Amino acid sequence: MRHLVGLVVQILAFLNIFVKMLPDNILFVPTILIAIAGTIKYGERTRALYLASVENLKELMVKSLRFHPSSNVTRPQGTATQSNIGNEEETHRGRLKTAFHYFQIFKGLVIDMMPEH
Repeated sequence: MRHLVGLVVQILAFLNIFVKMLPDNILFVPTILIAIAGTIKYGERTRALYLASVENLKELMVKSLRFHPSSNVTRPQGTATQSNIGNEEETHRGRLKTAFHYFQIFKGLVIDMMPEH
């Protein structure tokens, strides 16, 4: 909310200055283009910060079909065990699948949801 208020204040300040210099403004088009680019950039940052908030993350994870707080932790098929970790046949894709699987399980820790063991 603080960044959204900052965005509105900066847009109002720009409009105030722009209107005052409008009669003598020979750089009208570049000024408008820079203002649009700055507004988009500030808006993107504000939206990214909103989407990265813990409250929004919790809401998205609860709605997600992939994350179930009551699901059991299981090893995905085709993943490494202690006996074959050094095996050279294990592919990079398999490691990524394993990492993503455990990421999906333990990302709930960020929002205070504990997976069942």
